[in-house]
This record gives sequence, C-alpha cells and structure tokens, in this order.
Amino acid sequence: MILIRILASVTIPMVIAYGKLLDFSRWSQTKRAWIALVLWVIPQATCFIWIGIKYSKFGAATFGLDYEQ
Repeated sequence: MILIRILASVTIPMVIAYGKLLDFSRWSQTKRAWIALVLWVIPQATCFIWIGIKYSKFGAATFGLDYEQ
C-alpha cells in the first residue's frame, strides 16, 4: 500500500520533468526524442515483464482472475 502512495505522489513531478525534457532546447530534437523514448520504453517493458511474471503464477488453466481464491 505504501508503494502505491509513493508512485502516486511521484507521478505528477515525473510528468512535469518529462515535459521539461522534451522542451529542453540545448539538445537536438533527435537526441531529446531518443532520450524520451528510452525513458518511456524501459519502465513500460519492466512493467510488462513484471505483469507476465505475476500472471504466470496463476497457471495455464486459468482464463480469468478468481477473486475468491
């Protein structure tokens, strides 16, 4: 539960920092685009892998989540 509160409180500053990165005019547009892409892809890939690991615990016969288990 604490992790969710931390992530929720970090979301707005991260979005602001991401926007400032995209507006940073010292670097070329190509460099900013690559950095922004990497900063977006790595957390998304990590989340995708984590969800896959969590769902693998349910087994192959499970077609949906049974919240009563």
